[in-house]
Amino acid sequence: MIFPMKRLVVNADDFGADGGRNRGIAAAVAAGAVTAVSVLVNGPAFVEGLPCLHDWQRRGISVGLHLNLSEGWPVTQDLRILAGADGAFPGKAATQALLMQRGNQELEQEIARETEAQINVLR
Repeated sequence: MIFPMKRLVVNADDFGADGGRNRGIAAAVAAGAVTAVSVLVNGPAFVEGLPCLHDWQRRGISVGLHLNLSEGWPVTQDLRILAGADGAFPGKAATQALLMQRGNQELEQEIARETEAQINVLR
């Protein structure tokens, strides 16, 4: 059975990662090629991209969070497990190993705090 496609969603990922990526995503949105954008709120170019995000939401572009627990700097302060000694996330491989742990309530609490903080920044 063939189901008719009602809507195609084309998502541009990592808005906020850097200025070049922001400009490329903005060009794709302006061209009508992108219908959704996922945002790294802890990315170095997040703040410079805020005017675009507000405009896109008014125009019906879906804006969502790209939850980042592995690279760059967390939004939350004082993460003992999820962040390294320098306060930054430890990278993809180390974070994957952390996330495979089961039953570590302190880790789960840190993940919940950082997730909530990133959602709040995007709001």
